[in-house]
Amino acid sequence: MLSRLIELSERAPKDFTLALGFSILSALYLLRRWLLPKPIPGIPYNENAVKSFMGDIPEFRDAPNRREWWAQQPARHQSPIVQVFMRPFGAPWVFVADYFEASDICMRRLKEFDRSDVTWEQFNGVVPGHHITLKSSDPKFKKNKELIRDLMAPTFLQQIHDKFGSLLKLWDRKLDLSGGRPFDIAQDIHNSALDIILGASFGIDSGDGQVGRQLEELKARTVSGGQDDLFEFEDVPIDEEQSCFTTIADSVGLSMRSPLPTIHHFLYRNLSSEMRRARAGRDRLRDREIAKSIERRESGQPQRCALDNMLAREDVIAEKEGRKPNYRSQTIMSERVQSLLSEAIRNAHPGAVKQNRVPTTEEILKAHIPYLDAVIEEMLRHSRVAPVTIRQATTDTQILGRFIPKGTTVGFLGNGPGVMMPSIPVNQEKRSEAVLAHMERTQLFDEEDLAQFVPERWLTTTVNGEGEEETVFDPQKRPSQAFGLGPRGCFGKKLAYIEIRIFLTLFFWMFKLEPIKPELVTEDEMLALTRSPKNVYVKLAKVQH
Repeated sequence: MLSRLIELSERAPKDFTLALGFSILSALYLLRRWLLPKPIPGIPYNENAVKSFMGDIPEFRDAPNRREWWAQQPARHQSPIVQVFMRPFGAPWVFVADYFEASDICMRRLKEFDRSDVTWEQFNGVVPGHHITLKSSDPKFKKNKELIRDLMAPTFLQQIHDKFGSLLKLWDRKLDLSGGRPFDIAQDIHNSALDIILGASFGIDSGDGQVGRQLEELKARTVSGGQDDLFEFEDVPIDEEQSCFTTIADSVGLSMRSPLPTIHHFLYRNLSSEMRRARAGRDRLRDREIAKSIERRESGQPQRCALDNMLAREDVIAEKEGRKPNYRSQTIMSERVQSLLSEAIRNAHPGAVKQNRVPTTEEILKAHIPYLDAVIEEMLRHSRVAPVTIRQATTDTQILGRFIPKGTTVGFLGNGPGVMMPSIPVNQEKRSEAVLAHMERTQLFDEEDLAQFVPERWLTTTVNGEGEEETVFDPQKRPSQAFGLGPRGCFGKKLAYIEIRIFLTLFFWMFKLEPIKPELVTEDEMLALTRSPKNVYVKLAKVQH
């Protein structure tokens, strides 16, 4: 008996060590299982994603085109709804590749889905308090929307016309210097967009913009080469004060690419000397232009930019709320197609043709040109500028019969099946009556010509009141979500359509596009705030009036 007790006492430390080791290993195993991604039952996912803390991030990071990777997931699983794991240790995101469900959720199911926390993480570091970051239930959201309402006064729109006029003068000069050879206009478009934003927002004149500076300093870099070879021009540095907006906008892309956007952007904007200079430059320009706007208002001058309008609205809102106005609040801060389009534009402006001048802003906005509207919509479909619209489930709900837990990030693909690739069949019994009714009004794209540029797909023939057939543009005829959907869609949608309409009218009034060499036809793009091409090579010829 004594020997048995001695034997047990000698073995106790070993047994304890084994038990402790087993317990630690078990705890680590359970911890690993707990930390691994947890898929939502019933929704397809990539099997390798649930075997790693990083989920789908490694595959997404290594994809040649990350935006296209999202679009390929529904096709990969042959399902209109899939889930992906885009954050370490995070819950899955659900992607929906069905326009009708996306439209129903964004336009009708507003109590079930709202602005996503992901959107806040991506934009709050750049525009804190802006309504793009706010939930619809936030009282600040309604006030922000009121502040920017009706920013389409004629004086603002004339700024767009003037800026595009300067851009076309620049291209006319480049056409003369290049002798008709192709050249890259990607940076010119960026600079013109910057000029338009600063002009429409703050009233900065064209002569003070980047395109005006290019006109003054334009120099050829290359002279040798054939008629079809690329012609290059010397770079004109962007004004330091204006370039700060490019730096700040590019920082949003940093947030979009990061698995930890809030932390990443916080470190970048506080530790990067470039970002600190950009924010300081932005603040200087903003404060200076606000002072000018206040001075214009006090001297009785008419409104000339969006800032003037917003300050006037702040006066009205402040009086209504019984407080002093705060002017420095965060809130305030193809050959066939080308030929048909040119002909349609000229036919719509007989007065400008007769007087040998370009159409005015008022004439462009009043003109009824169905083919131009159709070209714009088809351009947006092919451009796929915003590949995904993101929302967040505010309650436990369902999409296409699949359970969606509260708090789930839901993305609606604007570049996936049904847009530029074949649609994925959906069980119609899983759809609501509202969706089925919508499907009777809107047609899916014909899959045999899905990849082709066909503006006619947006046109419809009707009979007018006089019994005559006429061709009209029907924006509801096909799926479209380039600017999102519903009341939380892009607040700049109307302005964007106006800009495109003015630009295309003025461009095809002055120029026509000539064919370029195949090696200059590239589809390389940049992952930034929106989908942007790396290069845009064009060969221009002047239109003979």
